[in-house]
Amino acid sequence: MTDTEHLAGERDPEGHLSYMGWRIVLTLFAVMTVLYGSALYGFIILCRPLAELHGWSTSQSGSLVSALWLAAPLALVSAPILNRIGAWRLLLIGLLLIAGSFIALTITTEFWQVFLLRLITSAGKVFAVVSIPVIVSQWFSRRFSLAIAAAYCGGSFGGLILAPATEATILALGWKAASLALASLLLIVAAIVAALGRHSAVRNKAGTDTGSAEAEGVRPAWRTQISAIDPFIAAPMALAVIFVGIGGMAYVISAPELLEAYGFSSTIAATLLGLVAAGAMAGNLIAGWTLDRAKVVWTSIGAAAFIAVGLLLLHRLDVAPDLAAAIAAALLIGSGIGACEILWLTLTKRQFGAALFAITYGCWSFCYQAGSIVGTALGGSIFAATSHAGFLVILAIIFAPAIAFSLWRPGMRNEEMPAVLKPQAT
Repeated sequence: MTDTEHLAGERDPEGHLSYMGWRIVLTLFAVMTVLYGSALYGFIILCRPLAELHGWSTSQSGSLVSALWLAAPLALVSAPILNRIGAWRLLLIGLLLIAGSFIALTITTEFWQVFLLRLITSAGKVFAVVSIPVIVSQWFSRRFSLAIAAAYCGGSFGGLILAPATEATILALGWKAASLALASLLLIVAAIVAALGRHSAVRNKAGTDTGSAEAEGVRPAWRTQISAIDPFIAAPMALAVIFVGIGGMAYVISAPELLEAYGFSSTIAATLLGLVAAGAMAGNLIAGWTLDRAKVVWTSIGAAAFIAVGLLLLHRLDVAPDLAAAIAAALLIGSGIGACEILWLTLTKRQFGAALFAITYGCWSFCYQAGSIVGTALGGSIFAATSHAGFLVILAIIFAPAIAFSLWRPGMRNEEMPAVLKPQAT
């Protein structure tokens, strides 16, 4: 099914058929911006005044941040929910849960109350994140990789703009005002999602919306096809995604301390960490563009090159704290992490097909989040137990299985020619 097959007959002022797929991508970009900008980056900034107010330890504050991934198992059971209520409604529910958590945060007085709200935020994040690729897959086939990459860029963009904006709001108005401001942004985007989801449903009665059409089409498909999934292919793919999550989070957690150990100030180290997010945006888009136009092998090689060169540049810092090399390393490693994310999401869809995507993406999301949890726990420990060079070698080893298995997988599908040339690329 090509992208233009989703048109429902609406015409623009010049009489041409209009296609709202890219408007949906823009909306999903905004969703990812406020979702990660608030639930992850914004909350990290809020944690400091909260800890100072209540006298919480560093480990307690860290557990509140890590709690964002504790609802990851919900991704495994997301497909039945998506089939029953639709991806747009599940996305809206996720945003409302997160917004409600930030509002309730302003009246909490105990640690357990904040931890409970973080669990609610975690569930909302899972509901929202698993909905986004399903929505994109309903509007894009030939350009799926680029479309999902553009939407995912919002997560890194949220970190770039909402982390400093949250800090500025706290300094000017206090942490409660900052929490309410983040909730307001989430509610504004939720209102846009509600309106666009309703409009999308009206224009796509033939089957592109995720409500009744899914119940009639996708649900029978995955029930009849799921038994065809080869566990000897699925299990190594899942393990590869877990390694991507471990490597990415282990680097992000340890990067500030590593850079300070190389001789950079804490301010420069924090700025360089922000460049990792900028690199991830670039990696998302590069991988999305490449996957839609060339064989998977080139994206895999590109991701490996980004990470390898970035790690080598970091190793050079043992000689002298070269800021230019540190900037290049941050951008390259971030690009490699972002490219791996889109690479494996696309491989998941291509390997098992669009009909099963609600299920296979839920598994992909769970594996990626599970890897992130492990990476959060292990990153600092690995760094503390090894030399700088040893830490970089271990990072390379962690990423190696994901790269290697993307280059060769048993039973590879939809890779004989670039996806854009296929009459019905899935």
